Amino acid sequence: MFNSRGHQVPQFISCQHHVLDRILRLVMDQELGASTTSPNIEYFFVRNLINNYETLKSKFVNGTDEITDRSGWRDDMRLLYHMTTVVRFHDEHGRFPLLEFKKLPNISNARWNSRAILAILAFIDARRRLKRVCLFICTAWADRWFSDQKFRVTDFAELEEALAPYQSALVCLRKHWKRES
Repeated sequence: MFNSRGHQVPQFISCQHHVLDRILRLVMDQELGASTTSPNIEYFFVRNLINNYETLKSKFVNGTDEITDRSGWRDDMRLLYHMTTVVRFHDEHGRFPLLEFKKLPNISNARWNSRAILAILAFIDARRRLKRVCLFICTAWADRWFSDQKFRVTDFAELEEALAPYQSALVCLRKHWKRES
């Protein structure tokens, strides 16, 4: 249409966070054995976590190691950032640090980071089943989500390597990730 009217074809440059949302959804669908469709985007742990969140908080034995958060994030982004550091701590030390339970985020089809928060919270009870997806969320994915979103060859290569087991997410990365600085 643009060519036929003598205009240059516009270049589509996707928002890196939208690409990361899509990648997260594809990884979670493959890892958790689900194919989610709008408006019912749920995994095995979502409804149970929402219904039993207060019980989870009351039963949880908090660690004593405090994670100082100087991220500057607010609300559910701050909770996501905190939860990623909690899982990293658990992976490194084999125990949980002091955990700040907050109000659960609203679930929205457009905000996959809320699913990431729920997966990480469910990790407290279902570590074995959620370990791979939570480690992906808390490392390769979070490192890009909380970055300045400028293209770096090493960031792309690390994310590409982390996505090797997830073919559809890898295709998404290669097709949509903006490679210009």
